[in-house]
Amino acid sequence: MTDVLIEAGTLQASADTREISGVLVPFGVQGNTNLGRFTVEAGAFTLPKDPSVVTLNVQHDHESPVGRATLLAEKNDGIHATFRFADTEDGDQALSDFRSGTRTNLSVEAKGIVLRAGKALAGRIFGAAVVQAGAFPGATLLAADAGELPEDVEPITPDEQDAVTTEETSVDEAGNAVKTVTTKKTETGADGTVTETTTTTTVAVTTPEQPEENPTEEGADMPNAVVPGTLAAAAPAEKKGLSKNQAFALMAAKASGTLRDQTLLAALNESMTPEHSLFAALNDVKYDAAGGLTTNIALPTWLGEIWDGQEYRQKFLPLFTHADLSSLKFRGYKWGVKPEGGSWAGNKSEVPSNAPSLVPVEGTAERFAGAHDIAREFQDLRAFGDFSFFESYYRAMAESYARWVDEEIVLEEVLNGATAVEADNPAGLSIGAGLSAIIDGASEVISANATPSFALVETSLWKSIAKIPSDSTLGYLNASLRLTGEEGQLDSFVIQPTDKLAAGQVLVGAREAVTVFELPGAPVRVDALDVAHGGIDAGLYGYAGAMVNKSDALQLVSAYTA
Repeated sequence: MTDVLIEAGTLQASADTREISGVLVPFGVQGNTNLGRFTVEAGAFTLPKDPSVVTLNVQHDHESPVGRATLLAEKNDGIHATFRFADTEDGDQALSDFRSGTRTNLSVEAKGIVLRAGKALAGRIFGAAVVQAGAFPGATLLAADAGELPEDVEPITPDEQDAVTTEETSVDEAGNAVKTVTTKKTETGADGTVTETTTTTTVAVTTPEQPEENPTEEGADMPNAVVPGTLAAAAPAEKKGLSKNQAFALMAAKASGTLRDQTLLAALNESMTPEHSLFAALNDVKYDAAGGLTTNIALPTWLGEIWDGQEYRQKFLPLFTHADLSSLKFRGYKWGVKPEGGSWAGNKSEVPSNAPSLVPVEGTAERFAGAHDIAREFQDLRAFGDFSFFESYYRAMAESYARWVDEEIVLEEVLNGATAVEADNPAGLSIGAGLSAIIDGASEVISANATPSFALVETSLWKSIAKIPSDSTLGYLNASLRLTGEEGQLDSFVIQPTDKLAAGQVLVGAREAVTVFELPGAPVRVDALDVAHGGIDAGLYGYAGAMVNKSDALQLVSAYTA
């Protein structure tokens, strides 16, 4: 036999008493149970003659009863019940929860449930519970068959979909129940003959035997009852397996997708005892909603450092020559007047001569530094699960150094040392102002006896150049600048956009026009312990400088002005 707990309707309370009333078992409505949904028809459940044996608990906690039934009655819409909350702390709390709206639903507890084709055919009510909400709102799972009918009752099988079955249960004065099951089925033959088959089966339903009353004569002295220190464990329930019909029904429901794995497991486990329970109003175990088990404790997926753009790529330093730095001061010279010779008449005549001169050239390197006093917990506790924090830290610091050298050392020195020139009037030219300015600057570099290798173009001007077909652009530059053979191939000429120039400006230069000096291996990584403060001092250091070798090999071309 099977026990069941079915969620029913909402409760109503009496204003003057501790009583609540409601529909305990609605008829014809699918009950919400942990083994699925099924319906209960009138007469299926047996009511106890004394309603007080039906206890009331909270959320089906049978060890903490909070009241008893005072009325059980079967009506047209279902079995109605009235319960009175006990005058105890638990009873007061349950009544308070009801009045506050926390628990306003009723859930029945019944034993000896017999299920066939989604209907309860028998059962005995033994308890009820006030609950918050149903366990499976919106579910459509059909309950698998459970329980055993008397052998002489032929149950309706799922194949008999066109059969109409009615059931009626009557109870005599002695409490004996008689169940009558009537099945009507109509079939139409090939010749049009209509055959109606009616099967009526009447079965006496055995009620539990009542224990004999205590034969002690009325008025005799009785010793006070003593509660034992320990409760004797109930005798182990006799185990029994699933019946053949139950096993096939469970397998069919599983194969059709109407039975969940958890439900199948519950059915298999509970079928091993003759008296097992089927719970409907289960407590919700939420995930991350309000009151969820994982709120504030669930571990997120760790992503590490998130990409926020490409690391800084140096744009200006690679355009020029590079040399190692060994001192903060770098010094050299240029020819003020280069030594010259000329044609000579010979025959002991004077040879050509001039007065050469030298011009000293010097520069000073700049210092770079960046450091932080980092709590040693980042290392000791391996923040983020590994040492990736320090890897990311030094990577970001190295990027800072690269930007510093590129923009504050190289670009500033180049712009300060370049020769300014105004572009020619581009009116009437099909190549546009951008290419025209590049050609103007390149021609000046060539005139200074240098080979132009790059052009930095203000961003908006570069866009106009980029929209010209590439074949036309390269062909025009090749024809105009003649950057071929020993003078350099055109594909080595770099045209690069930048937002560091003023509107309409172009900087054309030769690679040899500038020398960039850096300490080999820079930036230098330095770590130290701050023992007194529990820290790790981490930092990067670097040294760099730039020197313009030939200013007229750098031409800063400004937009044409009429």
